Amino acid sequence: MPVIRCKVQSSKTIAEFYENLKQRSPNFNELASAMLRLLEMVNQEFPSTVFYALTSHSNLILLSKDDYTSTPRFEVQFSEDKYHIIFLNSNDERRLSNANLETVTSFISEMIKAFGNTAFQRSE
Repeated sequence: MPVIRCKVQSSKTIAEFYENLKQRSPNFNELASAMLRLLEMVNQEFPSTVFYALTSHSNLILLSKDDYTSTPRFEVQFSEDKYHIIFLNSNDERRLSNANLETVTSFISEMIKAFGNTAFQRSE
């Protein structure tokens, strides 16, 4: 599975985290289900690429290293039946000036297409 939860949050896998979130509160059911669908699609689209992830209820942060202090590559949020995907620029100067790319879509396939394989594989 290419999406692996960072060691700092390794008490549960990413899928276990969202499954548990669904069971804990009906308010998070839609969000958790959407994130599980997203993880499944990323795993299918990028079978040989490893992504590390941090979770915080409505946010999924994708990193290229298993280091929570490393520069995040993507932040994904889900609300109002849409994925909000932010490609985080790795250049600190640009990040400070809010030069991040954001896209909003209801379709995971559009999200995958928007960033493409190259963006996911950017080096640190």
